[in-house]
This record gives sequence, C-alpha cells and structure tokens, in this order.
Amino acid sequence: MPSGSENLTSLITGCRALAQGLEKAPGQGAAWKAKAEELLKSLEGMQGKFFFKTIPSVPPTKATLAALAECQGAKDKAAWKDFPTALANFEKSVADLAYKATMPGTQIT
Repeated sequence: MPSGSENLTSLITGCRALAQGLEKAPGQGAAWKAKAEELLKSLEGMQGKFFFKTIPSVPPTKATLAALAECQGAKDKAAWKDFPTALANFEKSVADLAYKATMPGTQIT
C-alpha cells in the first residue's frame, strides 16, 4: 500500500498531466487550466509536511487521487460537460487534504 507521501507525489504528477493541454479544451479551457495549475501549486506546497509521513494521510490522499482520476477521465474522454463537476470535486478534495495536512488539534511533543 502506498504511503501518504507517495500518494502526494502521484497527485502532483497527475495534476501536472491534467493541466497539460487543458487550454485547448472548448469553452472554459483556459480557466480550467488556470485552476488545475492553482491546485498543483497547493499540492506542491504540501510537500515535506509531517502529516504525509503518518498513516492518517493515506485515506485522504487516496480520496484526492480518486477525484483526480475522475478529472483525468473526463479530459481523456473529452467529456467536457462533466469536467466542471469533476474539477470542482477535485478542488474540494485538495482543500480537504490541505486542511488535514495542518493536523488540527494535534500536538507533537
């Protein structure tokens, strides 16, 4: 089973791939690419956090990977009507992961 830090690395790689060429999508392509790049910066900012070295990081990183896969699937199939919903789900998942990475309520002694 991959660790939280390995999942985070996969998320960064996958988000980078998602952003590539997204500006060519019809309609909101440029805005979607900008959002994907914003999410990529957020994920890259999480690197090195202690949270990703712990077991509790695995479920939220797996959930975020699933949301990313949904986005990538919509992009790969050119299912552009489904893409905004998938991107919104991925954005929410990244926000949840960023919050959990702060380890609220946890004191390390």
